[in-house]
Amino acid sequence: MSPSNGQRDLPSGRSNARAVVVASLAAAIALFVSSGGCGGRTTLTADHAGDDGSSAGSAGTHDGGKADTSVAGGGSAGGFGTDASPGCAVQVSAGYNHTCALRGDGTLWCWGSNWNGELGDGTTAGLSCENGMRCRPTPAQVTALGANVVEVSAGAGHSCALKADGTLWCWGANGYGELGDGTAVNNPSPVQVVALGTDVSGVSAGYSHTCALKIDGTLWCWGYNCNGQLGDGTTVLKPSPVQVTALGTSVSGVSAGTYHTCARKSDGSLWCWGNNANGQIGDGTTSGQICDNGMPGKLSPVQVASLGTSVTGVSAGEWHTCARTKDGNLWCWGDNGHGQLGNATTVGLSSPNQVTALGASVVALSAGDLHTCAVRGDDTLWCWGNNWGGQIGDGTSAGPLCFNAEPCESSPVQVTALGAGVVEVSASGGHTCARKFDGTLWCWGGDNWGELGTGTLNAPACNIGIRCRPSPTQVALPCS
Repeated sequence: MSPSNGQRDLPSGRSNARAVVVASLAAAIALFVSSGGCGGRTTLTADHAGDDGSSAGSAGTHDGGKADTSVAGGGSAGGFGTDASPGCAVQVSAGYNHTCALRGDGTLWCWGSNWNGELGDGTTAGLSCENGMRCRPTPAQVTALGANVVEVSAGAGHSCALKADGTLWCWGANGYGELGDGTAVNNPSPVQVVALGTDVSGVSAGYSHTCALKIDGTLWCWGYNCNGQLGDGTTVLKPSPVQVTALGTSVSGVSAGTYHTCARKSDGSLWCWGNNANGQIGDGTTSGQICDNGMPGKLSPVQVASLGTSVTGVSAGEWHTCARTKDGNLWCWGDNGHGQLGNATTVGLSSPNQVTALGASVVALSAGDLHTCAVRGDDTLWCWGNNWGGQIGDGTSAGPLCFNAEPCESSPVQVTALGAGVVEVSASGGHTCARKFDGTLWCWGGDNWGELGTGTLNAPACNIGIRCRPSPTQVALPCS
């Protein structure tokens, strides 16, 4: 439920962190406005790995695994490169049943499920969707945030956004304290995470927990903690931010998954913690302290030692994790029952394994619940894993039968309908979204709650219990 699966390196000297970190995105938005948006391609960095998700990111979301974020995340992955006008998309984050997108004018738009108020419009209203839930299939602006949003991360039932002034705002589900306001009361309107002040530089919303980076390089997490995903050495729920003190002051990226979290330090080392039932921590084991749900968890950060100090992006999914190294290679580990590790098998791994089919050309990644996507250097998009809802984007909801007799693809498949020109991807629970250079957004996969943003709820039935659009469909987001 992906940060984007956003990847932004923080400067080694932090005295000017405000100017470099938060202002960099604000400057990019200003550039879109001042240039008319069509004066050429603008790219802040080569890597925006949620999610940033993402990143929900996952985050999202989300879950919808959220990707690595530092300046920008929330469940998506890719750079902010674009040839779009100021009114077009500059970031997308796919949550579990909803999606949010940031436009170049600094406004934030969300659509999909609104059961918990995750769309941020101050209500839990909408059309009657699957299972009696309320949803909105058409993108609507989160007006309470105005026009100075610089990052978004969509989680499972909540969303978070970073504003240009360094403040963090969250809304939606709060049963586990994932909004960070010190309560466990849902809120359909954005509420500031006041404990973090005005020093936030990135955010990643997981399934029921959230993590944020501050400009001093510290990492803070809050919400659900049954598996130790907050990294504070306990399994106690925290409705207010707590620092992941074991990582010190050199954190440069974070990705909050479903029940685990991963962070990258400025030296290129990768650290993960939380649920380890499928080896998603990446330390070569499936062990850990047995938590209240009977699953093993690592309550404090553990280094993914086999990757050394070469990591440039990470995305935590539901039961698996993927990371990019500086040589452009992609590595995945954890659960593989749906082929989400991309190694042409369905055998799980507790240590990083290279996705060799992609070669040394990966520039962005996003790990969803049971599928994974990556952008290559030629701007093409590739996805693999579970395809029950058509989330692979190959025009079908079919494939060899994997775990639970669900269709999957265990090797990367190109999303050919998008061609080249993809700059960002965000993989979530059952849907995927991508942004192209021209600022257009495209989503595909499950659409029971309008999460694809087409403005309608008439997606055809795919497999039992799911309506989907297995080919990329353009989101009905105003672009002017």
